[in-house]
Amino acid sequence: MKSRLTKSAGDHFEELLNNPPIAIKELLKSSIRKDGQPAKKYPSGWRMKDIKIDLLPNGILNGGVYVFWWLGNTEESREVFLKNICSFNIKGKKIKGINKINEIIVKVDNSWLQLYGKHIPLYVRKTEESIYERTRKHLKINQKEYTGNTTTDQLRKGINELFCNCKDTSSLIVDNIGISYINLHGAEEAINRFYLENYAIGKLMPIINVDVER
Repeated sequence: MKSRLTKSAGDHFEELLNNPPIAIKELLKSSIRKDGQPAKKYPSGWRMKDIKIDLLPNGILNGGVYVFWWLGNTEESREVFLKNICSFNIKGKKIKGINKINEIIVKVDNSWLQLYGKHIPLYVRKTEESIYERTRKHLKINQKEYTGNTTTDQLRKGINELFCNCKDTSSLIVDNIGISYINLHGAEEAINRFYLENYAIGKLMPIINVDVER
């Protein structure tokens, strides 16, 4: 399969920004039983919609580049955001001469958040196939308290670390987070996805994507 650049990353980025975020709640269904308790398999009380029977947003079953947002960047929204966050550590380069890794402390504050626009960007990623399937893996929304640690649930792990003062991060996600995306599906769009993902990270400065040199 051949892949080539068909449009500038900047043009694709404008298309991405023109797609307003969809609240995560629109991708979920309740798993609360008649007795008011969550189903055993879904302790958070939520599960992803069924692709075979439930109505889903256009194009979300295809591949592309996607952004998770904290919805709203008002004083009220930032108050909820800041009330729940903690500083988090990133592992840097090994310190020369001693067997120790340099740990960088990242502190997000109100002045940082004010640099953003209408919504606060949290995480940018790409996928060749279903954005919906990747969202399911990223969120682990059935878990009330995050217990995983895999390469596919980086978003939930990042949310758990960033919002360490919140015990129920599943509710935090349902109430405050949304997703926007642009379809660039399949192997033939690999080059476009690669450049757009990197461009979007640089332009949006999403918090959970923060990394340092190795």
